[in-house]
Amino acid sequence: MATSEAQMISSQRAHTQNKETNNTPFYDALCIGFGATGVALAVAFNDQNPNLKIQFVEQQSRRSWKPSAQSVGERMRTSFLDDLITARNPRSEFTFVNYLHTVGQLVTFTNLSDIKPSRYQYAQYLTWCASHFKDQVVYGKKVLRVEPVYHENGLVTHWKVVTRDVVSNKAQVLFAKRVISAVGKQPRIPVSLSSPGLSGQLLHASDCLEATEGLLEPTQKSRHIALVGDGQQAAEVFLKFHTELSPHKITWYTRESVLRPRSDTAFTINALQQPNVSQPSIDYPPELRRQYLLNQGSPDYAHGIDLDIVDKLYDLQYTLRVKQPDETSWSYQIRPYMEVEGAERTPEGQVKLSFRDLRNGSISTDETRFDLVIAATGYERSEYLRVLKNLEPLSEQGSLTVDRDYKLNLVKRAVSPGIGIWVLGSLQNSDDVSHYADNSNLPSSRKNAC
Repeated sequence: MATSEAQMISSQRAHTQNKETNNTPFYDALCIGFGATGVALAVAFNDQNPNLKIQFVEQQSRRSWKPSAQSVGERMRTSFLDDLITARNPRSEFTFVNYLHTVGQLVTFTNLSDIKPSRYQYAQYLTWCASHFKDQVVYGKKVLRVEPVYHENGLVTHWKVVTRDVVSNKAQVLFAKRVISAVGKQPRIPVSLSSPGLSGQLLHASDCLEATEGLLEPTQKSRHIALVGDGQQAAEVFLKFHTELSPHKITWYTRESVLRPRSDTAFTINALQQPNVSQPSIDYPPELRRQYLLNQGSPDYAHGIDLDIVDKLYDLQYTLRVKQPDETSWSYQIRPYMEVEGAERTPEGQVKLSFRDLRNGSISTDETRFDLVIAATGYERSEYLRVLKNLEPLSEQGSLTVDRDYKLNLVKRAVSPGIGIWVLGSLQNSDDVSHYADNSNLPSSRKNAC
């Protein structure tokens, strides 16, 4: 009796869902997010199967959409050949070289004698690629959740994606055989800096390039900035102030004892992109494979800095020391072993910070009062967990995990062939963002799995 009732309920649910599907847009693949990873995926789909019905859902409005996180670095960290498609198809119309040819910049780029394009120019390249897929992208829609849709036989046949318009709050339902989460990273602000009173005086480093131009005009008086964080992103911000915003003072508080260079070599990058089948790390996606290869426990894994930046900073600090032996009078100071414990706004409208000295555990408040705090504190990559939470009962291990091709590990007997969920751009170590932000061919190289 119980079995009969269960079958009847299952049949009724399948009938209702099939009826709903008939009146709702249905896609071969639906991608959540249209940042750099989404653009790479669009290019890859177009190159291999342009007849697929694809939809990209982006939360940002068209006017505020950015192809990649703002960065203060001048050049990419990888070659122009590490674009969206060259590694897979060098004859594609979406190669960086063809972009340069199309916009009339090929000759001028060639005469630079540098294989690494500027990040500004690379952002233009991504925008140019994205413009070819405007009919496949809907902006201003936040994905609330992804739910399974069952057939009468109890198998999942496709996915129901529930979205909400960020302006009108109107809900909409879409259906797809394959769903790719490419929401990427969100700036992380530690709890110690999350005081509501700091609004307007706290920036994440990803917004630094854009925001500081308005907040720190050259004609204004000298400001004192606190930089909190570690690794490549913090080093780039500090270097920018050191070389371009000289009227202002900046103090960099880092948990590290010294600035360490990154461990990446050409061998490492090659192993990530073309792993040898004999390597035990073959079953991991590239991001997790990198942790295996470099040993995440090593002190320089998460907070390593490009060697050329380390050398530049040392040279600049050495020049300061030659001019003024008293470090306390420097306009650009590095304070090691310091972990931020708290922040609050003073009655004068400035910010005071307290720190824990990692050498002895003591907590103290810095006497300096700051006009601006910049947090180079990495990123969160957990948004996909919220969107896909309803799929946990279908997962093999009771929690959301992926295989080497980024595909969610779901119970195979519960899902129809050809149906799946993929997670792209959410597996990197939250502090280690610079290499993968600059290496766009990794997500597109995994498109075959999608």
